[in-house]
Amino acid sequence: MGTIVGRYTGGFIGEAWDTIIIDHSVNAGEIAGTGEHIAGFIAQVSGKTAKVDVRNSTNMGKIITDGGADVGGIFGTCSNCTATNCENYGEIILDGKDNSKTANVGGILGNWGSAINCRNYGNITIDSVGSPTVGGIAGLGTVQGCVNKGAITVNTRSTSKVGGIGGQTSAYYSLNEGRVVVNLAGIGEECYAAGITATISSTTRLGGNINKGTIIVNGGNGDAHVYPLHGVSADGKSTRAKAVAGSISLSDSIVNNGRLTAGSTLKNNKDTVAQCAFFDKDIYRVDDDSLGFGISTAEMETIEFAYRLNTCNGLVKNSGYWSQHGDNYPVMSDQDNHAIYKVIFKDSSRVINIKTYKIGESLTNYEGVIIDMPEAPDPSDADEDLKFGYWAYENQVIDENTIINGDYTVYATYVPKNSVVETLAFKTETGDVFAKYVISDKMVEITLPNAPSKNGYEFLGWYNGNQFVGAAGAKIVPNGLSVLNAKYETILYKISFISRTDTLQTGSFAYGDMPEYKGEKPTCAELGYEFDGWMPIVAAVSADKSYYARCSKNGAGISSSSSEQPSSSSEIASNSSSSLGDETSSSSTIASSSSEAESSSSAKSESSSSSKVNSSSSKGTDIAWNTVQPMFNLAVNGMTLTLSNTQGGVVRIFDALGHMVAAKSIASATTSITLQTPGNYIVRVNGASRSVILK
Repeated sequence: MGTIVGRYTGGFIGEAWDTIIIDHSVNAGEIAGTGEHIAGFIAQVSGKTAKVDVRNSTNMGKIITDGGADVGGIFGTCSNCTATNCENYGEIILDGKDNSKTANVGGILGNWGSAINCRNYGNITIDSVGSPTVGGIAGLGTVQGCVNKGAITVNTRSTSKVGGIGGQTSAYYSLNEGRVVVNLAGIGEECYAAGITATISSTTRLGGNINKGTIIVNGGNGDAHVYPLHGVSADGKSTRAKAVAGSISLSDSIVNNGRLTAGSTLKNNKDTVAQCAFFDKDIYRVDDDSLGFGISTAEMETIEFAYRLNTCNGLVKNSGYWSQHGDNYPVMSDQDNHAIYKVIFKDSSRVINIKTYKIGESLTNYEGVIIDMPEAPDPSDADEDLKFGYWAYENQVIDENTIINGDYTVYATYVPKNSVVETLAFKTETGDVFAKYVISDKMVEITLPNAPSKNGYEFLGWYNGNQFVGAAGAKIVPNGLSVLNAKYETILYKISFISRTDTLQTGSFAYGDMPEYKGEKPTCAELGYEFDGWMPIVAAVSADKSYYARCSKNGAGISSSSSEQPSSSSEIASNSSSSLGDETSSSSTIASSSSEAESSSSAKSESSSSSKVNSSSSKGTDIAWNTVQPMFNLAVNGMTLTLSNTQGGVVRIFDALGHMVAAKSIASATTSITLQTPGNYIVRVNGASRSVILK
């Protein structure tokens, strides 16, 4: 196994001092470093003028170090650096020999930097490292539109900050599905653990996040602070941290030493972070929710709740982060799910010489249109020569077809009874009018609006027939125009299939197409290994993408479920209401390689107290996609269930329809629950499930 030794240990660059851009690249070699800064791509970015971007790139190599360090799948330590559309599949292991050393660790970023639209699938295991700050995406830094599916296990005697997304980060529009387990060996040492970010500071900004991951803290003599979403400042003092939108937790297990907890964040009228944090109390049945963070499933599955999330209960300007459609949880807004806004309708004293008053209000729906248009006011009592003309927002006509892009206050506008209102309508390719401007003077300039965005299409501009009139933001003189049409062009994405350093097939595909490899079966250079699929699993096209041949011994690799890997940012918004989803695991060898190393890995329990790394003579890089779930022991005696080997946490029992019928914290080696009704049940402990029939 090749080992890189030094203060700066990077798969591509040890220390960067200048502006660097790395695009569409892969590190598949294992990195075994002993330095202070370690990463799959760039270990350290130094210098005040250094600006480094890594884009559309993947780390597949395992990262191993024996002590405290700044470690990330893409960056180790940096300030002016950004990882965009990057992925990490490599397992990260810190097996510390010196408990006095600190560590900042993330699946993408270790210590500072920004991660945008990134994914982490690699598990993170930290043993005997002092004061670790750990996140599925970043230890410290800023995270936007990212997903963590990797499990995090921290075994420490020191104060720790561990979050599904970040240890201490600003986090927007991100999703955690990874399991977080912290085992505290010391007495009196504090621990902060949370689904999104464990601690916050005065510069922290949060909003639009979802946590589905289990959070468990064991030990520490009760000095643990555990939260469904995000914690408080590590010094316990108030901060100027702000929420830009609400966040929700859909996890059913947030456990502090065997006890379900809703967290202890202070909640006051000025604390937007606390005011904007909610969990589903029908899934997560915590005993004490005195602060009122719990919301019922029925209440969550409403447009009104999505609007509350967008405005933090009216404390902040509408962020436009959240949408809602049907009997489902709110989803993150995108091109198919418009943000929920509010429109207030007012009469205008400027016309009928009475005090301006509110006529009504309405929320918009996922299509972006107003749900309830009010009845038009009648000005004839004040002026018999006037009639209602239209609802106006600035120079735009607002009606039931208008796409609303913010919280609007619109005013009734009246016109002479015999007049005709001239307008300029903006239409989509299907002929739908989504905006309409009033033209009071044909020779006065107007600004062309943005057209509705479409997945897989580029907006070319506004056309009058086949004649180009202008792009969004351009100023034009209407001069008699009554209709303009949006024109789009299909975007073709580059999809490549690669084995080792050879590109086997490349093609161009439209959004939503399913690419297919049509060449000969890739061969594997490693003796005894056979091709068993592509990594990541081939999915519908949403961006440029490279797929790498994956090999396993004798073709016996375990394929990961495609549902475990999102193919686009829109999957962040997918929120299943099921509480019974099992977690899966697999490991495999990647045939594509920019460097070669000899290694093997064994999947470990997420609550394991130590990590071991074994070497073998086979070449390639073993990737642990997800941690193997520890299966508990279950015995049945009549109507009584007895569980053992549970490793703490909470046991929940569901009937055949998925309704929870019992829940109990696990505080001893064995736990028993007696049910009253025969039938089929599902027993779930910390993400692992078993079926049982009681007679």
